[in-house]
Amino acid sequence: MSELNIDKYLENKKGKPINPFIFFIMRTVVAASQAKPMNVHVENDTNINKAKGPILVFSNHSSRCDWEYIGMAVKKPVNFVASNIEFHRAHMHAIFKICKVIPKKNFVSDFHCIKEIVQIIKAGGSVLLFPEGKSSISGTNQPLTPGTGKLVKKLGVPVYTTRITGGYMSNTQWNIANRPGKVIVTVKQLYTAEQVRDPALTAEKIEEAIAASIWVDDFEWNKE
Repeated sequence: MSELNIDKYLENKKGKPINPFIFFIMRTVVAASQAKPMNVHVENDTNINKAKGPILVFSNHSSRCDWEYIGMAVKKPVNFVASNIEFHRAHMHAIFKICKVIPKKNFVSDFHCIKEIVQIIKAGGSVLLFPEGKSSISGTNQPLTPGTGKLVKKLGVPVYTTRITGGYMSNTQWNIANRPGKVIVTVKQLYTAEQVRDPALTAEKIEEAIAASIWVDDFEWNKE
């Protein structure tokens, strides 16, 4: 597909939930095999994998392989949000298309991205976002994308987080070589749907809670 055709495809793309069977294959075959050398350990005392109906999941973005680590922890089918630039990579476009990945323009507000997320939630699907918008450049988190809390309030569904610790040490964006070590994925539920819809819970408080829940410092963790 040519660059122009890809841009046109992205402009006209509609949000549809990922096929559960496709998600199962991606997480049990592709993600599991690639994440195994990183010694992934999951800490999860939530009901995320049995949650009924749509949910939102927010994760820190520590490395190139975060989707693999998340695949070890989250069994409930979710549509990932990724940079629209990734759709222009020849080896990624077909996979992203099959997996119903939601494109997001970098560093700017993207109405079409929000539209796709809303379409998927309304269709009963779930969505996973990296609210920093870009993988870590220093082993710690970057600021959340403005408007994250407002999106949560608009959708009114349960909110979970996955915090990836050790990912930067094993798969930093500066080096394509994997460095086997240890990666911990901690899953938490931040809010129920009822809590999200409570007028007393502001968008600002939601953003603060998400930022705190996904905060990591891989260098400090590595020392410990």
